[in-house]
Amino acid sequence: MRIVMNAVNTASAGGWGVFRGLVPALSAVATDDEITVLLPPGNSSLPMRDGARVVLVPQVRRGPRMQWRLVDDFFRLPAIARRLQPDVFFSITDLAPSRVGCPHVLLLHNPWVTYRLSRRQIGPSLRDQLIYAAYYPARFRRLWPRLARVIVQTPVMGDRLRARFGVPAERITVIPPGCLLNPGGTPLRRRRVTSAEPLRLFWPARAYPHKNHDVLAPLCRELMRRGLSDRVHFYLTVDTRSDRRGQRLLKGLRHCSSMVTNLGPLAKEQVERWFDQTDALFLPTLLESFSLTYLEAAARRRPIVTSDRDFARHACGDAGYYVDPENPGDICDRLRELIAHLNEGTVRIPDAPRDGQTGTSWNDVAARILSVLHEAAGADGRGTLDVETSPAVAAAGGSR
Repeated sequence: MRIVMNAVNTASAGGWGVFRGLVPALSAVATDDEITVLLPPGNSSLPMRDGARVVLVPQVRRGPRMQWRLVDDFFRLPAIARRLQPDVFFSITDLAPSRVGCPHVLLLHNPWVTYRLSRRQIGPSLRDQLIYAAYYPARFRRLWPRLARVIVQTPVMGDRLRARFGVPAERITVIPPGCLLNPGGTPLRRRRVTSAEPLRLFWPARAYPHKNHDVLAPLCRELMRRGLSDRVHFYLTVDTRSDRRGQRLLKGLRHCSSMVTNLGPLAKEQVERWFDQTDALFLPTLLESFSLTYLEAAARRRPIVTSDRDFARHACGDAGYYVDPENPGDICDRLRELIAHLNEGTVRIPDAPRDGQTGTSWNDVAARILSVLHEAAGADGRGTLDVETSPAVAAAGGSR
């Protein structure tokens, strides 16, 4: 079977994690298939098994990224699909082209499609408001009727797709992601939290609006007001070299620099090391499709302080320390609870995924995705798969 894998516009941190884990894994499990991978800019090679029937096609980009994404989705990618004539087209980008002339499977890891945030939560940028609140949902509403399958990473995302857009359950497949971090790591601290050894919170996230870094400044002020400023320290991974939002964020944190350290972007090995050198994952995010960070924290045996949202509770269960992500006072209460549990030795830690469990090995994930791709291509050949439903019919089916 001939597969074209569209990773051209992979841009988010989560998307890159999926890209780096999934592409080599597909080359390992797709022994009888031919795969052409359209690589995002800056990636000309990936580790592949010897003898893999995989062709990597790097893309060259100059100019505004958003303009290229529109050109790709509406013109270039459909033209490439017509020229290559694959049996199935597989997209792992935020969104994808509508018409590719063959069954099309989308791995959706764009939470902006399924969650509604207010303009205040998105931020003051009119560009961000238009893209996240308006364009992404509208684009997906037009796209999904032409998809053979939508792969999501949690049942939460599947439920939201059905509720908001009326996507039929038979079009949705839930496949959890893999985890690139090695299980284990340094045991959790046994010493009491003091001003000399404060609670060290690891926040590995880019400065996207939905990651909610804006709560950090008022949170630091609340910690100061409660006399906890010397008991808590945050470790960020914000890129200040190329991210203007990150630059503005750190400028706004100058008054609490004693409580915040920015590590900058980290490689996989550095992420493992910083999980081991800190006490807990801190992730007060406003929305997620599935954060690999939850899996990584569990693999490294660290407690998780995160948002009281459906996606977080699905990932962490009863072991999470849940907060209202927009309420600094509530966050302080949970941090005090975590400090008390650390001092008492009663910390809650999510179960670490065991090797071989569904969703923990990228090879296992790739095998399940490959099965979906074969099913989509085979069903289309038998004439039993409806790969295009009119938007009007789709709207009548329950989208809202």
